[in-house]
Amino acid sequence: NAQVDLAIAAISETPERAEIMDFTNVYYISEDAFLAREDSTITAVNATSDLTAWRLGVERGSIFEGWIEDTLVASGLIPQTNVFAYEKAGDATRDLREQRLDLVVMDLLPAEEAVAEGQLKLVGQGLNQERFAIALPKGEDSLREEVNRILTDLQNEGFIAQLAQEYLEIEPSDLIPVPTPGAPFTDRKSVV
Repeated sequence: NAQVDLAIAAISETPERAEIMDFTNVYYISEDAFLAREDSTITAVNATSDLTAWRLGVERGSIFEGWIEDTLVASGLIPQTNVFAYEKAGDATRDLREQRLDLVVMDLLPAEEAVAEGQLKLVGQGLNQERFAIALPKGEDSLREEVNRILTDLQNEGFIAQLAQEYLEIEPSDLIPVPTPGAPFTDRKSVV
């Protein structure tokens, strides 16, 4: 009854998702970023414990919302009332600029674009990395092996790094190294 052979759309590999679908090798790793207003007294977010007193904005349904819920709210580090989920990340940055929030967590690249638009500063990054992989139905081992072979070839040829440079403006030297194929999944990085 499978209608889709592969799904490629910045899909993050997580243990929860791995229960219902298989993933290829990771082909790209992205990380979070924390934004504050330029005039904010918040100067650095280096650990989850730095977030306890702040109102956080996040895009609804994003991997970052799940991370906030699992890492911060469920552990009691911050109350649910300090988390504000938005349909669009741009709405969260708007409310940050208008002082309705203290911090916004989002992917690093859009965060850098928001900073370039003005009134915001980057105060932290790297507490939650996203591991992008291609999703496929459970049990499609031969298809996964073939796609992994192709991904390995594209990485070895530098093609994936070229795409990141061309479309994301990330220099190959700035790419976060992907895990060794077949390495066990390690849960999202959380610094306390």
